[in-house]
Amino acid sequence: MRRSLAAIKSKLTGIGIVRKMMISYICIICLPVIAFGFYYYHQISGMLIEKIAINHRQTMQQAYNNLNVSLTHYESLYKFVQTNPFIVDYLDGEYNTDAESVFNYLSYIYPQVEYLVTGDSRISNIILYKFKSNVLHIPNQIVDASDLEPDIREAISKLKPDQGIWINQMDGMDLTALCYYQVLYDRNYTDQLGIMEITVSAKVLQNFMNTLRADSSWEVYLQNQQGEFVQPVANSGANAAGTKVAAGVTLPRHPGRSAIFDRLDLESLGLEVVAFGKKNEMFRDIKTKEAYLAAMIILLLLGLSFAYFMLASSIAKRTSQLARHMRTVGNNNLKMYPKPGDMDEIGFLTASYNAMVKRIEELIENVHRAEALRKEAAFRALQAQVRPHFLYNTLETIRMMAVAKNVPEVAEIAYSFGQLMRYSLSPTSSETKLSQELEMVGSYLDIHRIRMKDRLQYKIEGTWIAENVKCPRFILQPVVENCIVHGVSKVRRPTWINVAVSEDEEFYIITIEDNGGGIEESMLNELRIRLRGPFEDSMLGERGSIGLRNVLERIHSYYGGRSRLEIDSTKGTGTMIRVFLNKQKDEVD
Repeated sequence: MRRSLAAIKSKLTGIGIVRKMMISYICIICLPVIAFGFYYYHQISGMLIEKIAINHRQTMQQAYNNLNVSLTHYESLYKFVQTNPFIVDYLDGEYNTDAESVFNYLSYIYPQVEYLVTGDSRISNIILYKFKSNVLHIPNQIVDASDLEPDIREAISKLKPDQGIWINQMDGMDLTALCYYQVLYDRNYTDQLGIMEITVSAKVLQNFMNTLRADSSWEVYLQNQQGEFVQPVANSGANAAGTKVAAGVTLPRHPGRSAIFDRLDLESLGLEVVAFGKKNEMFRDIKTKEAYLAAMIILLLLGLSFAYFMLASSIAKRTSQLARHMRTVGNNNLKMYPKPGDMDEIGFLTASYNAMVKRIEELIENVHRAEALRKEAAFRALQAQVRPHFLYNTLETIRMMAVAKNVPEVAEIAYSFGQLMRYSLSPTSSETKLSQELEMVGSYLDIHRIRMKDRLQYKIEGTWIAENVKCPRFILQPVVENCIVHGVSKVRRPTWINVAVSEDEEFYIITIEDNGGGIEESMLNELRIRLRGPFEDSMLGERGSIGLRNVLERIHSYYGGRSRLEIDSTKGTGTMIRVFLNKQKDEVD
C-alpha cells in the first residue's frame, strides 16, 4: 500500500502544474458535482414525492371532513323526530282510534317528515319502524319493525341509547344508498318505541369520490370490510361501467417503486378509501425536462473544462516565475519581485509579497511594543491586587490593637467589617454559595448589633441546608438592610431579626423576619404592586423598592421565573420577607 502511494506521489511530482490543475479540477469539481447532482436529484425526487403524498393526504382529509359534516347533518335529524311530541305519542299508541291516528299523522307528523325529506334533495326517504302492534300502519312511512332485516335489527340492538349506525345499501358491488338507523324512545326515555331510518342517496359518496379523483394522476377506490371494491351509484344500474372498473382493480405488486399508496378509513360507514398514484404519470413532464437539463449540464462542464485549461495555462507561467524568485529568498536575503504584472490574483499575490518585505521592520517593532504593553498590564493588575490586601491588613492591625487594649467591641466590629469588605471586594465571579452569603449577612448584622447595642439581636438558622446551594452574590444583604432601615430603626424598643433557611420539594425558602415598626397597609399594597410590575424610573426614589426589586430581578435571572419574593407586614408589629429559590439550578457539581 505504501509503495503504491509512493509511486503515485512520484508520478504526480513529475507532472506539470497545468496537468495537476486539470486533474484537481476533475477530481475536486467535476466528479463531486456529478455525484452531488445524482444525490440531490434523488433527494429532491423523494421530497417531491413526499410533498405530493402530503398534499393528497390533506385533500383526502378535507374531503372526509366535508363528508363528516354532511353525515352529522343527517344524524342531527334524529333530534327533530325524537323531540316531536306527536311522533312520540303516535308510536307510543296514545291515539285510541284510527281516525284520531290518521288526523294527527296528516296534521302534525307527515308535514314534519315531508319537510325534512324535501329540505335536502339527497334524502330519499324517512321511515319510522314501530314496535307496538296497536299503532296504526302507514305504508312507506310508519311500518312494523319486523320488516327490517334481522342483521340490521341485531346491529341496532347493540347500540347505546344515544348512538346511531350507518348501514350501506348494496346492489351487488354498487353502493346505492346510505341508511342511518337510531332507536326512538318515549318522552321519559325509558321505553323503546321504534326505529328511525333515514335513507340518503349515494350521491353524497359520489361527490366525495369525485373530489378525490380530481387529480387524474391518482386512482381512488372504495373498499368494504371484506376487502371488496365497491362503487357508489346514485341510481342503481345507471353506472354499470363504473361498477366493473371498481370490481376489476389490480394493484401493483411493488407500490413503493411504481406508485404512491394512501388509505383513509371511513369508520362510520364501514368503508376504506384506497388511493394510489403512478409515479411515471406524475413525473412524465419532469423526466423530459431532467433529460434536457442533464445534457445542458454536461455540455456546460465540457465548455468550462476547456476554458479552465486555457486559464490554468496562463496562470501557471506567471506562478512558476514567482515561485523561482521566492526560492532565492533566504533569512537574510529579502528582495522584492521585479515584475508585479497585472493586478489580478497573481498580481495581488506579488504586490502582497513586496508589501510584506517592506513591513517586516514594522511588524518587529509592533511585537516589541505589544510585549511592553503586556508587561505594563501585568504590573497594573498586580497593583490592583495590592490595594485590597493593604485594606485587609490595616483592618487586621486595628483588630489586634483593640484586642491588646481590651476593647472587644472595636475588635469585633473591625473583624466583621474586614469580613464584609473581603466578601465585597473579592475578585472572583458573581456566583457564590448560599452559606457564604449567610456568613456575610452575619458580619453585616454584627456591625449593626454593636452599633445599636442592646436594641438589636439576630439569629441565623438552617445554614446546613445552604451548604451546597449556588446563588448570586448580595441577594440577602439588601433585604436585611431594608429590615434595619425601614423596620428596626423606626422603634426604640428592643428588636430582633431572624434569618432562617428551609426547603420543600420545589424551592429553597429564606425567611427574613423582624419585629420592627412594620409597614402600613396602603404602602404594603403599593410595594407589592411595584414588585409584580415592570421596572420604572419612578422607583429610583424609593430605596426599599429598588433594593427589593433588584433582588427579585437577580433571582429571576439566575433561578428562573418561578422564583419569587413575598412580603407580609403589620404596622407596629413587624415585617416578614420570604425569598423562594427554584431548585432547578442550585446543586453544586
